[in-house]
Amino acid sequence: MWGASHIARRADLRACRTTVAPLLRHRALRAVYAPAMARTGPAPRRSRTTTIPGGVRVVIPARKRPLASLFMAVWLCGWTVGGVAVIRQLVGQLLGTSEPVPLPVVAFMVVWLALWAVAEALVAAALAWSLAGREVISLSGATLRIRREAFRIGRTAEYGAASVRNLRAAPVTYRRGDGRSPMQAFGIGGGPIAFDHGAATRRFGAGLDEAEAEEVARALRERLPSSS
Repeated sequence: MWGASHIARRADLRACRTTVAPLLRHRALRAVYAPAMARTGPAPRRSRTTTIPGGVRVVIPARKRPLASLFMAVWLCGWTVGGVAVIRQLVGQLLGTSEPVPLPVVAFMVVWLALWAVAEALVAAALAWSLAGREVISLSGATLRIRREAFRIGRTAEYGAASVRNLRAAPVTYRRGDGRSPMQAFGIGGGPIAFDHGAATRRFGAGLDEAEAEEVARALRERLPSSS
C-alpha cells in the first residue's frame, strides 16, 4: 500500500514539473524582459506654433546637451583664467610694471590673445545657445522672419514672403568643404527645413527631427502668399 502511495506522489511531482515549472519560467522571463519590451509612446513636439495677427509664429528651442554644456562651462572657466593672466602680463609689459621680455614673446602673446578672444566668443555663444537658445520663426503679412536668440540676445533675418520658394523639409547632409558655419556643430544655424531665396538656399529648425520639421514646413507653406 505504501508503495502505491509513493508511486502516486512521484507521479504528481512529475506532473507538477511539466505544468507548473514552465509557467514559473515564463513568468520569470516576463519579469526580466518586460521593461525591455515596454511600448514606447509617440515623441512629444518640441516646437510651439501659435497664430498671430496675419500669420503664424513658431518657437523652436535648442536641443539640451547637459554633458556638453558642463564641459564647455568648465573649459570656459579655465580658458578665461589663462587669458586674463596673459592680458595682465601684456599690460604690465606696456606699462613697464613687469619684468621685460623679448619682443618676439610679446608678439606671440598678442597673436595668442587674438585667437583666445575668438575661441572665447565661440564657446560662450555655444554655451549660451545650449542653455537658452531658440529659433523664433514668424510669417506675417509679406515678411518671413527667422530670429535666433539666447537670453534675448540674437539677430533676425527677414525675407520677402513672395520671394520664398519651395519651402520644404529637407534632411541635412554634410560634406567636406561645403562652407557651412562651424557653429552648426553646436546646433546654431542650419536645420532640416529649407527654402530657396533667390540663388541661395536657407535653412532653419536645427532643434527639430524630420517628422516634426515636415509639420512645421506645412504650417508655414499654408500661410505663404502663393504655393511656394
